[in-house]
Amino acid sequence: MSDLEASVPVEPEKTLEKAMAPEVAPAETEASADTKVVEHREVSALEAALAELEKVEALEVKLQLALDFMERSLAQVGAPHFKSFWEVRKQALEYFKGEVAPAIRAQLWARYTDLTKEARRLKEILDEQTAFAVEQIEMAIKALEEQLGSFAERLEQTVLPDFGVQSHTLEPHLDFYRGAQRELLLLNAEAARINALRKELIKTEMRVRQKNKFFQRLSAAGDHVFPRRKELIREVSDKFIIDVDGFVNRHFNKEVLEESLFALREEIKALQTIAKYLTLNTRSFTQTRTHLSECWNKIKLGEKERKKERLKQKATYRQHVVDLQQKIQEKVKAFQEGTLTPQQAHEQLDGISAEMRRVELGREEVQELRACLQEAYQPIRGKIREGEEHRRREGREKEEQRLAKVVALRQRIEKLLTDAEEMTVEVVAGERDAILSDSADKGITRSERTDLERLLKPVRDLLADKKAKALMNLPVADQHALQELKDILKEHLALRAEIKAQLEQYRKALGGSGLDFEQAMQFNEQQRLERERLEKAEHSIQEIQEKIADLEAKI
Repeated sequence: MSDLEASVPVEPEKTLEKAMAPEVAPAETEASADTKVVEHREVSALEAALAELEKVEALEVKLQLALDFMERSLAQVGAPHFKSFWEVRKQALEYFKGEVAPAIRAQLWARYTDLTKEARRLKEILDEQTAFAVEQIEMAIKALEEQLGSFAERLEQTVLPDFGVQSHTLEPHLDFYRGAQRELLLLNAEAARINALRKELIKTEMRVRQKNKFFQRLSAAGDHVFPRRKELIREVSDKFIIDVDGFVNRHFNKEVLEESLFALREEIKALQTIAKYLTLNTRSFTQTRTHLSECWNKIKLGEKERKKERLKQKATYRQHVVDLQQKIQEKVKAFQEGTLTPQQAHEQLDGISAEMRRVELGREEVQELRACLQEAYQPIRGKIREGEEHRRREGREKEEQRLAKVVALRQRIEKLLTDAEEMTVEVVAGERDAILSDSADKGITRSERTDLERLLKPVRDLLADKKAKALMNLPVADQHALQELKDILKEHLALRAEIKAQLEQYRKALGGSGLDFEQAMQFNEQQRLERERLEKAEHSIQEIQEKIADLEAKI
């Protein structure tokens, strides 16, 4: 027996099917068969009794044997044999007409009359019981006929059956199976009632004509139940065979089982469970059971093969684990010895983690390596956190220093604005330039630098006022000389710009390809002369600026 047969009992519920398979036999056949059996037993017993009485000559002995037979006819199991009783009683009455001793006659006559009274009393009781049984059978058959008349309404009101399990194989035809089985459940119940009534009717003593009428009504009721039931069982059985064969052909007609063995095993169990629930004929049940048992055996073989493969893979997985653990230990050792920085060690462990995803590993092996990696990561990440905390601390210190420097510059600007009235122009300008130089530090942001320059704008205005006042205090000759020098400077600056523009034109002309040799020589000479003029202009501008600086130094 396979594991499937042991785990999921598959005894077909065919007792009910066998009991219901034959349709109700014609009433005449049922009644005549029952009557013939009873009559045969009674006739045999009566003939045997009469034959025995013929062998005896003494009337007392004949009466004694006759009375004993009469008593047995009333006391036998089941209904009394009244026909044999009255036949033998009639014969005993003839014996009483003969010469019998008075004392024995009185004793035997008393027993004779008692048995006659008992027979009549039993006859009355049996008649009452028969009448009651006929009434009950009449009521039962009438109720059966009424329910068969409302069979369609009862079918609509009946809830669709729930098989208790889910089968992907039967899912496309699940509505058919549930609808057919719902109708079969009602038909099975009605068929069971019809057969129970048939058996009860056979056992009940009544007139043959009455019994035949009941059999005819049961036969008519059976015509509404058994043909439809037989047809539905055939349809469900054929459909179930097709679905099971389709499942077998899809998954088991291959050398290697490609689907999940667990899923296939659960599907087989579901099919077996539903097969027990459905009303199938013997052929369908036996055939599907055999096919599914064969599939179960293939699953067992497939599990053995896969187990062998898993053992091989387990060895491969273990070797990969050993190799990766060795690499992890090497990186940890290098980190502990200082060969690797925390960042380098962390990156190389990340590489080992990525390598884990590329090699073949089982779930247990992956968990083991992850635990090993986690243990290796802990000291490295601790060092990285310490370094990050140190950098954050340094950053905070630098930020505090930067903010302190900005505050100090603001204070210097405020102090310069406060003391500028008492300071000379050179001192104010020098302090302003120093503040601007310090604000150009890379640590100071652009917005902060802009804010500092905004604060220094009053200093610039103050310097302009001081220079104007100082210029007013110069001698008139120096003032005229300074003004003349500035005018001359403007003229020389304009001349320098003009010379540079002329040089640019000559450069472009020489860069073109439309000049001949003489023209090129001419442009070169002109370019040389302009350069000499530019040098003289630059020298003059420098001298004028130095003189202006000397005069402004007197302010």
